[in-house]
Amino acid sequence: MKIALIGMTGCGKSTVGAELAVALEYAFFDVDQVIQTQQGDSVANIFANHGEDHFRHSETTALRYLLDKTENAVIACGGGIVIRQENRELLENKAFTVLLVRPAEIVLSHPEIVNRPPINGDPKKYHMLLEQRQQLYSETAQLTVDATNVADAVSTILKKLEKFTTSGE
Repeated sequence: MKIALIGMTGCGKSTVGAELAVALEYAFFDVDQVIQTQQGDSVANIFANHGEDHFRHSETTALRYLLDKTENAVIACGGGIVIRQENRELLENKAFTVLLVRPAEIVLSHPEIVNRPPINGDPKKYHMLLEQRQQLYSETAQLTVDATNVADAVSTILKKLEKFTTSGE
């Protein structure tokens, strides 16, 4: 089984994903990390030097690889993964997809999050992207979880997975 975590930058996909993977004894993958390893550069530099279109193509390639070539994996997706229809279809067809949410004021209180691309230090851009992506996130996810508290988020996902795997939902 593959469990994909989606949501805005700073919602806790990597943190929740790593803990969820430990709890399930699954492998953990972060799409951004896979891209950085493949290209030998940071996400910020990839955006700056090659543009968002290049990054989004790389994101699709990494997602497809992880969904096709891994078993029993938790995959933390980039915040913009839902922009491409192809990615949404991959997530809907090949993973149990969980939308993680956190209040914007919490996310925006962390400068290291706000300075990530494509937000690049502009809180208004965060809100604009959230508004643009919200429906896509909701349509793609099978479960929405508040990730303000990591332990609670992991527990909620585990409970839903137990119901999902025993009932075949």
